[in-house]
Amino acid sequence: MALLCLAASANLFASTPPSARTYDFSRTTSENYAQPDAPLSREFFTSRAGLDYNWHVRYSLARQHVQDAIIREMLAPAQRAEPHGKKEALPWVLLTAGCMGSGKTHVMTLLDRHELISLHRFVRIDMDRIRAELPETSTYMRIDKRIVGSMTQLEAGAIAEIASEEALSRKLSVWIDSTLQDAEWWELEFRRIKRTYPHRLAIVHVTASWPKVQEREAKRGLVTGRRIPINVLRTVFTKVPDSIKKLKPLVDEYIEVDNENTQPRLKHASDVRALLRVAMDVADCPTNKGAVKENARRFECLEMWLPNVRGLPMAFAHMRRRLRDKGE
Repeated sequence: MALLCLAASANLFASTPPSARTYDFSRTTSENYAQPDAPLSREFFTSRAGLDYNWHVRYSLARQHVQDAIIREMLAPAQRAEPHGKKEALPWVLLTAGCMGSGKTHVMTLLDRHELISLHRFVRIDMDRIRAELPETSTYMRIDKRIVGSMTQLEAGAIAEIASEEALSRKLSVWIDSTLQDAEWWELEFRRIKRTYPHRLAIVHVTASWPKVQEREAKRGLVTGRRIPINVLRTVFTKVPDSIKKLKPLVDEYIEVDNENTQPRLKHASDVRALLRVAMDVADCPTNKGAVKENARRFECLEMWLPNVRGLPMAFAHMRRRLRDKGE
């Protein structure tokens, strides 16, 4: 079916630059740009050399330069944020976990909007955002939206790995957008990060019911034209909780968010404490008084995220009043 779509869409290539007209859109970006004997770009040399080339391919030097530009843009916001505040001695690797359709991006966006986690201080590692930056993605989308993921997956993964390693080596905080369904792989990666870098690890586990996950995935599919096969969705939905049980003991903070309804809520009192520890750690607070005021505002925003734990809202309101009084 995909090949028929490719053939039927040959007229789309007329709008592509002359240099791109020899590109074979029936093959992946990795297959098109693979060059086993190509030298490695000097920029990000160490991180690129560290890729597992039993899995990844070596790209032409020109293509590496395209990748380098994407990586620079990924690193830039967090690097720009550093001069405006205190650089934390122990940066964070923040990993979102949960099935596709659970609403991980929505939750993180709200946390940022409510000034609970300052996402501008994190290097965001998101495969979909990376693949959107590849020059060929728009043409793949016009040919057949269903093939975009598979046609760009390997290269997007390589870029994600290089960008992650660069952020870690520069002691920048990192946000990795993932399902965390593969406990075996992530356990090795967590231990490697802990062994090699000063970063602390935190998981933000976003949950929703199976009907809600299906509903959201279907709505997203109508917008993007890309649907996740129901068997794949169900497998991930089933695997994530078991994976989290194995990974939870390996991280410094664990935050579970119930995203069943319009306003997400933290699941337990321990999640409130964990979120506050991360939030205050990465906040930009140039003065002590500024820190008090910012924390008071943060407490006010956090009230709408509180779980239904007996006595917690009253205790929380009391803490917020004390912080507000200190800031005046």
